[in-house]
Amino acid sequence: MKIFLTGSTGYIGNRIMQVLLEQGHVVHTLVRNPAKSHHVQKPGVKAFSGDLSHTDAIERAMEGCSQAYHSAALARLWSADIRPFLETNVDGTRHVMEAAARQGVQSVIFTSSASVLGPYQGKPLDENDHSHDGFENDYAKTKYMAEEIVRSFASETMKTSIVIPTRVYGAGLMTHSNAISRMLEGFLKRNTSFVPACLEVVANYCYVEDVVRGHLQAMEKGSNGDRYILGGENISYRDFYAAVAEHSGKSNLVKVPLWAMKAAGYVNLAGYHLFGKDPAFTPDILGRFFSSRFVSSAKAERELGYVITPFREGIGETIRQILAK
Repeated sequence: MKIFLTGSTGYIGNRIMQVLLEQGHVVHTLVRNPAKSHHVQKPGVKAFSGDLSHTDAIERAMEGCSQAYHSAALARLWSADIRPFLETNVDGTRHVMEAAARQGVQSVIFTSSASVLGPYQGKPLDENDHSHDGFENDYAKTKYMAEEIVRSFASETMKTSIVIPTRVYGAGLMTHSNAISRMLEGFLKRNTSFVPACLEVVANYCYVEDVVRGHLQAMEKGSNGDRYILGGENISYRDFYAAVAEHSGKSNLVKVPLWAMKAAGYVNLAGYHLFGKDPAFTPDILGRFFSSRFVSSAKAERELGYVITPFREGIGETIRQILAK
């Protein structure tokens, strides 16, 4: 089968591509420069030159495809201007969905983000919890807008389903979206990690292999116009680093209070205004690191057959792969 895929040079998208190839499918993918995109230069991949603003390129790449996975996005926490997020996450999604409708694609899976969920009010967040306003950043706002576009294309002739990964971890391409592996790689090299001074705060961590399988399960079993959280275990920072220490033998943590992280955030912003360097984080987004968010994947487990890899098992395999590089 011919399958269209965006985001093949990204963390999750690249792994989706590999699994589709292993299953014998032909993958049509869109990349800015196929000659320089060595991650997609594989037998069974047909790379088309273009990006999400190039409607003609999307149309050509989608010709003959029965299914489509749209995982590409501008996945940054901050920008001085919302326009790049609107152009990629909103307009780009509309271009993909319009092309899919014209080309007769039967099913589309859209990769959203857990940043659209909320507000957290003490019970595990599920698919019915989604913000309409008050988003923590422009990325979250535009991913929600993209979800609305995808839902609007659900029809009798084209199924659309939305999958929502939480904090994804696991070996793979070291892109912006693979923040946990990049953090672990740095920790394993320098034997020190800076952590928020609130080790009991809980977040939901999902193993990348589970997330990729969840995409394929949504393609096969997902309900038209529906959304599915692809999560993992709800883990505190304390338990997270206890598992890292168990598998790596390293446990040197430097606890950083909120005021110090906010100060660093303002320094980051000053660096942007003085030198044009994008900040790693800003004061406005720090709340997410100092407040718990429990998340439930029960719907995906029940309806898709989604299976969660135990966190200690998944993080152990991630560390082994990082150390083996």
